[in-house]
Amino acid sequence: MKVVKETPNQLTLLHRPIWLWLFGLIFAGAGLAAIATFGKVVTLNCNRTAPVQSNCQLKAAGLLGLAAQETALDSLQSAKVERSSSSDGDTFRVVLVTNQGEVPFTDYYSSGENGKQEIATQISTFLSSPQASSLTLQQDDRWFMFMFGSVFVIAGLAVAIGMGEIVVCEFDRSSDSLLLKRHGLFGTKVSERRIHEIEAVRVEESRDSDGSTYRVSLMFTVGDRLLPLTSYYSSGRDSKQAIADQLRKFLQLN
Repeated sequence: MKVVKETPNQLTLLHRPIWLWLFGLIFAGAGLAAIATFGKVVTLNCNRTAPVQSNCQLKAAGLLGLAAQETALDSLQSAKVERSSSSDGDTFRVVLVTNQGEVPFTDYYSSGENGKQEIATQISTFLSSPQASSLTLQQDDRWFMFMFGSVFVIAGLAVAIGMGEIVVCEFDRSSDSLLLKRHGLFGTKVSERRIHEIEAVRVEESRDSDGSTYRVSLMFTVGDRLLPLTSYYSSGRDSKQAIADQLRKFLQLN
């Protein structure tokens, strides 16, 4: 929040929450990226061409069948489950072993070791059974990743739209009026109060396990006594204190 107009009788403050807009868009973008990157259905098709030889194709397609990729596998020999460990736990993926090297069944690891082990077992069973003429296996993560990514998209847009209001505070001593305007995507909300009813300007603090955040609020002698200039708290006490001090000076409050 900053001062955009100051005269002996008028003071106007403006707040554009650019960092909230950026945070929300980045969060929403991460959700869309997760859907695009991990939301795939992977299909393995194998047809036996000889008792000990098969022709296999690995096909990956995104949500609604978009961005299809197809890989030919020469002389599929075996399959195994690969583990990736991190502080959040273990994730897994199936790896296909061919005479030209290893080919991941998916580009990414995901939870569910039993499901991956079942795919590897079915591949091994097909390879060791000359009487089996074909094999089709599928791992479909599209709708799970769509729901998972949508949580990030919705949360990001909620932050950018719901909290990302442009706030304009207009103080006019000549008319004894305060207009607090909140401009959002769905319209403008206006609060009007009398300046002579303001008894204090405060910097409010909110504490949690991550530390402290702050906002500037006006205290009134009548009506709704507390009027926050922003609906949320944010970091940076010094900048809020500077605004509070400037308001006290303009309003001639001790």
